[in-house]
Amino acid sequence: MKQYKFQLYIVIALAVVLIALSAGVIVNQTSIFTRPPVIADEPTSAPQEEYEYERYRSARPSLHHGLVLETSVGGTGEETTVDAFGVNGQIYVFVNSTSSDYDFENAEGRSALFVFDSALSLRKIHYFEEGEKLVKVILGEGGFLCVLISGNELILRLYGYDGACLKSNRLGANADESFSDIILCMDGYLLVTQSSSALERTKIRVRHFSFALSLTYERYISSPYSLSYINCYQLGNEFLVFANASSDLGSHLCAVICSADFSPTFYHIEKHEDYRAFTVLPYIHGYVCPVLYPDGRSGLMTLTPAFVKTALQSEQVTNASNLSLIFSGSLYYYFTFSPTATVIAYDSALLNAKTLNYFSESTAVTDTISENDYCLFLTQSNFLSITSNENKFSLVFGKGCSHSLLVKSGNYYYCIATSPPSNPDCAHSFGQSDVWLTRINI
Repeated sequence: MKQYKFQLYIVIALAVVLIALSAGVIVNQTSIFTRPPVIADEPTSAPQEEYEYERYRSARPSLHHGLVLETSVGGTGEETTVDAFGVNGQIYVFVNSTSSDYDFENAEGRSALFVFDSALSLRKIHYFEEGEKLVKVILGEGGFLCVLISGNELILRLYGYDGACLKSNRLGANADESFSDIILCMDGYLLVTQSSSALERTKIRVRHFSFALSLTYERYISSPYSLSYINCYQLGNEFLVFANASSDLGSHLCAVICSADFSPTFYHIEKHEDYRAFTVLPYIHGYVCPVLYPDGRSGLMTLTPAFVKTALQSEQVTNASNLSLIFSGSLYYYFTFSPTATVIAYDSALLNAKTLNYFSESTAVTDTISENDYCLFLTQSNFLSITSNENKFSLVFGKGCSHSLLVKSGNYYYCIATSPPSNPDCAHSFGQSDVWLTRINI
């Protein structure tokens, strides 16, 4: 009997030891994967673990309470965000780099496409050709249409979602031209460039390419004025180009209709006045654009479909340094930066207006996403800010970041930005500026 009791005590003691060891393992695992986030302005005093580099890696828990996950791509050189997209639950990030190590080892100074899943785990890297630099990327037919520059030559290249090159067109070298814009049209792409020669007035060149990247149409837009491109739209078989026309006497807005059958048709809007337009958007009665006068006045100029001025709304002396007009979620948002923001929201007919008071610290709008009855704005100051149109969501983070973008992929929202080493919300820096990705806690 005594021997039986002694054996029972031993079994119980071993069971207690095993339970304690198991509890220790569970506690350690829980502490690894559910570490509480540290708010950016209250950094932890605990030393950070030395970073172990893996090319295809998982994201890190964020240091900021408003961000869920974060990761960085780069090397000890400089990386810059070019464009980013959310497609089929994945995030595609296009990057320019000067690095030759870490993510760019054996790919010195190349541009690259990084592909992430919804948890910001890096799944694939595609490097562009040596000597080519990304200028602009848009969604194209079956993938991404990239505008690249190599020396003085522009290159159009369509890549599939797997990074494979589908089509390409090298446009030839031209030292006197600079890239302005590229847009997706109903039947291809419209490329806009500007001359940069100091010997003549600036002119605009538009070229239409089919989805196969074959040139189908080309026009030069020139006038006695120097033309500074603003934006353009496709109207049936014609293209409508807006530009600021300037001379020694001042500047004004002009609209140019380009057709394959006729020479460009010019419409000069209030050319006896001196003002500068920042963008032009369509609205139900024609077009609307924010304008700034040399005396510090600014306002929203409305135009008929025939490009005749009808009114100057919200006219006031602001001494603004920058103006923005954004259409998002069925409303127009008019930003006046002088240097911080004043924002007025208008309905679709520009009849009813409401001043919004929660963008005051912003100095620029960098991106927006609209979903059903709400929209998110990504704005810039010393920090990045994401704010909803009704201020139901507001988040400040990313000190010193630039080139920032908002992306939605699946049910998640992400911010992609160029991040300096001094960004307190980023847990790791490869060197100089990196491209930083975060999933937002919405």
